[in-house]
Amino acid sequence: MVVSKGLNAECIMLLIGVVRTYGSEESFSIDVLSLAEKFLSTKNTVIKLFQSLRQSGYVLTEEAFNSRGRGKNIYTFTQDFRDELEKDSFIKNACENDNPAIDILFKNKVVIKKSCGVDSKIMLRSSNRLFLLIFILHADEFGVVSNLSIADISKLMGGISRDRFKSQLKALYDIGVIKCHVSGVTGKELFGKVKGKYYLNLTHQLFECKKTETSLLRLNFNIILDGIASTEITALHLLYRSLFDFNGNYTYIGSLERFNYSTLIAESIKKVEIKKILPLFKSKALHDQLQLHLLENASEMLSNNWEVLEGGESARVITDSAWLKIVPLTKRENFEGVNSIYSDFRPFINSLSIRIAQKYKSLMLYFFGDDFNPSKVALVPHGKYGCFTRCIEIVYNDSNKGKITDVLIDNKGLVTINDSDKKSKAESLIAIKEIDKILLSHESS
Repeated sequence: MVVSKGLNAECIMLLIGVVRTYGSEESFSIDVLSLAEKFLSTKNTVIKLFQSLRQSGYVLTEEAFNSRGRGKNIYTFTQDFRDELEKDSFIKNACENDNPAIDILFKNKVVIKKSCGVDSKIMLRSSNRLFLLIFILHADEFGVVSNLSIADISKLMGGISRDRFKSQLKALYDIGVIKCHVSGVTGKELFGKVKGKYYLNLTHQLFECKKTETSLLRLNFNIILDGIASTEITALHLLYRSLFDFNGNYTYIGSLERFNYSTLIAESIKKVEIKKILPLFKSKALHDQLQLHLLENASEMLSNNWEVLEGGESARVITDSAWLKIVPLTKRENFEGVNSIYSDFRPFINSLSIRIAQKYKSLMLYFFGDDFNPSKVALVPHGKYGCFTRCIEIVYNDSNKGKITDVLIDNKGLVTINDSDKKSKAESLIAIKEIDKILLSHESS
């Protein structure tokens, strides 16, 4: 049993605020209206919460009156409440976590930047704040929220529908706190059942109060370059459609050696018998998860094998933990062993991941110099099926703690670079060509 059982999102948020403020050991005295005002709630929510807590035996209340006759209640949490609180890891963490962003959340001060450059504040409802609180408490140092399904989040919210989940997520997108997410999928040959991932925008003003060692390289494109016009998985899906019919029959009669492959995948295709594994890329529904998997593999290589990325591929193979994410145990026999159906799949994914890691290393070295050597890197998912990429973000840790580098590439032939510790500078069309060359998986000159 958990202390939040049977409570709606508004009551859960109020309960967390009360315990964060007063603790669970000592009694506290306050009238209902003041309690509602203090925690940005309503009179009805206060009454509903404490009625539920009393019925569960979690709180004792005693009426008291001040000199003006105004009624106050003296609230005392019981030992049963404290025992159950220890078992409720989410509520306990929410009550005890010292992240200053959570304190701001309880004051309802969330600031967003408008496109015109004017800052404005938006008042979030209790349910919005609880939804965001769940993400903050489950995020890693790079703001990545993993291993939370819609069902998990719904349960922590006191039970919400899928439609309400979507509206809550949209609200966080609208204020800029979440920059992207990759939905979970259920795949037959690949993945099995996997949960979604969410990426918090750690440069949002909500998080400015929290000192961070995380740095960011962000490229914004106001121009369409060849290197951002597609993704590796999009190219593979389109290749499948070129070689197979709707029934999955191989129909291409030309020579695959002479086929005009996308630059994003051409080098990796040379190393495998692509016809055998291409059916694994036929579903557009798996695009985001497959592309995410490539980026996560590349992130792992950038973090652990920075110095040897240009060496032999055997030094930079996909780890077993990464492999477990993409091929479920029940399907492993189809992928492992020289006689398996998809034996080329793992080395192919490995090759694609290496090339992605190499190009993003080249991109970071281009902006930060040859001596740059981060301790950890995470590539934020970008690029949807059929759409060109407008923004690339690389989150990393190195000696420059909390550095933000914004790069704007526009259609006037300029590359504008803004560093958080330097003045901005503009470069010419030559820089755009160099960046595009890197993004097409070619090394910079």
